[in-house]
Amino acid sequence: MDFVERNTNNNDHSFLLKFVSFICYIIHTSDSKNNYKCYSELLFNLIGFGKLYYIFRNIGSKSPLQSLTTDLFLDRLNAYEIAHNRNSAIDITSLEANAPVLCKKIKQSCFEGDGMDRCIWENITIQPDISKSVASKLSNFLRNASFDRIFLFYLTIKTYFFLINKETLNNQNFEFKQFNIVLNETFYEQLINLEEWFVKKYSAIQSLEKQQSIMHNISRGLIDEVLNDSITFVSILKFSTLDISKKSTSVDENFPQDFLELFTGKENATELENIYSILKESIRHAYHKYIPIIICLKCQCLKHSIPNSNKLLQIIIELMFFTKILILKNREYEESDLKVSLEKEYLSCLKNIIVNKKIVCEKDINGDPVLAKLVPKTLNLLNTVVHAQYFANNGFLSKLRDSLGGKPTKQNIEKSVSLEDMLKKYFSVFMENELKDVPIEISPTIVKESDILQNKPSTTKTDVKSRKEQPEQITKTSKNKKSDMNSSASQDESESQQKSKKKNEYDKWKIVLILCSALTFLVVGCLLGYWYFVN
Repeated sequence: MDFVERNTNNNDHSFLLKFVSFICYIIHTSDSKNNYKCYSELLFNLIGFGKLYYIFRNIGSKSPLQSLTTDLFLDRLNAYEIAHNRNSAIDITSLEANAPVLCKKIKQSCFEGDGMDRCIWENITIQPDISKSVASKLSNFLRNASFDRIFLFYLTIKTYFFLINKETLNNQNFEFKQFNIVLNETFYEQLINLEEWFVKKYSAIQSLEKQQSIMHNISRGLIDEVLNDSITFVSILKFSTLDISKKSTSVDENFPQDFLELFTGKENATELENIYSILKESIRHAYHKYIPIIICLKCQCLKHSIPNSNKLLQIIIELMFFTKILILKNREYEESDLKVSLEKEYLSCLKNIIVNKKIVCEKDINGDPVLAKLVPKTLNLLNTVVHAQYFANNGFLSKLRDSLGGKPTKQNIEKSVSLEDMLKKYFSVFMENELKDVPIEISPTIVKESDILQNKPSTTKTDVKSRKEQPEQITKTSKNKKSDMNSSASQDESESQQKSKKKNEYDKWKIVLILCSALTFLVVGCLLGYWYFVN
């Protein structure tokens, strides 16, 4: 709620507090206690609703909010009259003539400064339906709602209030009283049926340019800090006009293709690649590491075709906003027990595979394999999945589990085990496939147990190449053996020469020592003889 308040108008906070609380209550009515997470898309769309609400209430006499409210009220009023066998159609003129006070209150409630909306939501008493299926459907409707869909929900409640209080509201001295709203199957069906009406009506009163202007207002203050300095809203508008169904961009090695195929297959791979490229071009380089995670977490929202450029614009801005949320939550993520325990569990599994296969590779100071250099793709995938497990809701994790269980049988992923065990198997298969693609010149050596026992030379991945390459490998092995033998003989000869050289030097110094000793005796003898003759 604090985030919503910081990004909406102060005058509307009292109403927004009630409205947001109302929506959150409905969403979590059918949720388990473990599912009380912040949905970033819901947060974005609540802020979007708040800004749209403020814009519509401050436009002036031709407010879109007034037009939408009066038209929806008249439609519902006529449906009510028909249901009660009163077939006379009611339009705005007849409403003004027969219920002038009611009509005035409806119109005034659509402008800044009027407190009708706040009073309505202060006096609502929610009566949930006993049926869990209805509560679940309504919860999903609001949780996944765009900001304009939330606006429809707001209009539905507001016009319902006017409808059940139409007689008393036509009185100048009307006093608010508590009223019930039953969230049953009838209410849900009305909401769904009104959606088509709202889309047509909203498009009729809001041109594409006006809708883009609204998106500009919604994005202001939400995504500015994550964008490159060269990127403006005009730049984002240009991106939204691209045909992302056409193969027009190339993605780098960080694009999570394998993980996305768990959810979406290859049907909309081109759209995802293009959105990925748009985000990379728009977002600051320091935040690029979050883009693969965002694409993965939002791939379910992107698996359907995008109908128009305005919808694509909304998706791009929402994904940029989600980048901001991940940045704000990054420290919390890095220090979380879940992140640490998952990484430890998955990395331990992969390192054990490397050790058990006796793959020779670079190791860290603890003697563990350095996976970042050996299998970087696997490590990137692992990082993305751990992020997804931390930030995703239960629905996403449930779909991930179903997708893993539906993988080809050669992976032998059991459906009865935990999600973590399923992912460990998935990572291990992925890593083994990556090891096969390691270039020959830097291929890790795989030492088999039988080779060690029989004193055979260690083998490499080149030993498991096709049979066409085997004669060449045998020749290379033979040449290598001869080279090793020649090298050994050369080394022995060198050692022999060094020993001979040392012996010659010893003999030379021995002769020098003898000559020096003889010369010393000769000099001493001469000195003694000289002394004898002199005396």
